[in-house]
Amino acid sequence: MTSEIKIRAIPDIAQVHTHIVDIYRTVFALPPYSEPPEMADAFRQRLLDEHARRDGFRFLVALHDSRMIGFAYGYHSAPGQFWHDNVREALDQNVAADWMEDAFEFVELAVLPNYQGSGTGSRLQEELLHDLPERTAIATTVRDDNPALGFYLRRGWKPLRDDFYFPGVEIPQVIIGRRLHPAPTAS
Repeated sequence: MTSEIKIRAIPDIAQVHTHIVDIYRTVFALPPYSEPPEMADAFRQRLLDEHARRDGFRFLVALHDSRMIGFAYGYHSAPGQFWHDNVREALDQNVAADWMEDAFEFVELAVLPNYQGSGTGSRLQEELLHDLPERTAIATTVRDDNPALGFYLRRGWKPLRDDFYFPGVEIPQVIIGRRLHPAPTAS
């Protein structure tokens, strides 16, 4: 099936945001996320109004017979961003300095259920992280979502903290990181 699936960069996501939101709604309505439908509207607004304008923004889609079946995106993580500031504060100072000083924030990866397990998520992730200038990539995933966490760990991500909670959210998260380039050596 993966030979039929194409990965493409989408420079103007406003043209396809309806399809992106439909995929988000379908994927994140399932356990362990179980997000209500209105969360997809909040995602759309966050993506279009905030995330797409960030430095280093990259957005990829997976297409099967010209039908959008998945997406992945991220951007350069920087102080002053909600996610960056909360994650940095939750990490040990040395760990934060090592992993967040020059990091790509891997924000979302979503593949429609019928295509999960086909290699589509792996291809989206690898293409998104390919040739980035940042030294590391950093993300969070639901701690109790063993398939997603296992997916990341099998692809070289390392747990940095496994008991993280975003403000106002009662779902435990794991902060994970992946080296994209070697850490600088001390002189």
